Amino acid sequence: EDGIKQKLIRISEDGKTITPEEIFAWSDKNKATPKTSVASIAEVADLFKKSLNLKTLKDLNDFVKIATLKEPIKSEDLILAIKNELNLKNLKIANPRQEIKSVAFCAGAGADFVQEVKQHQIDCFITSDIKYHQALDSGIMLVDIGHFESEVISLKSIEKLLKSCDVNIIIAKEEPVFEIV
Repeated sequence: EDGIKQKLIRISEDGKTITPEEIFAWSDKNKATPKTSVASIAEVADLFKKSLNLKTLKDLNDFVKIATLKEPIKSEDLILAIKNELNLKNLKIANPRQEIKSVAFCAGAGADFVQEVKQHQIDCFITSDIKYHQALDSGIMLVDIGHFESEVISLKSIEKLLKSCDVNIIIAKEEPVFEIV
């Protein structure tokens, strides 16, 4: 985090206002942080830490966190917890299970990690942008919370980080691109 702060301070020394899109563009250009930022992944996992009663939380890779639950949870209760935490009416679910003992989280488009998550015997993968055949072939429960919904969680962390760097911040009031009707 300190390295990121130093880099952000350097790009903001001219007093320029930096938007989240510029942060992502800058981080992509400088290979500092993945676009689906480490902050996003941590935020998604932290959001569910209490409601899902997570016991352990560790990195599977730079983009995915995995966790075990203190006690197994029914898939219906997992779905309800996700909906409540994200204030969503609908979710895309594939391969629901009777009982969930472990989960994986990836902010943004995490579908490319489905097989890696499966290899680690994770019961449920919470991410976005899952394609039909990825879901069909996965063999694990998948919860697609939506791309926007998975990344918007991190805006508070980015805002906090930038404020600590004494940077002017504009957080756009955006809505998801897709609407389920």
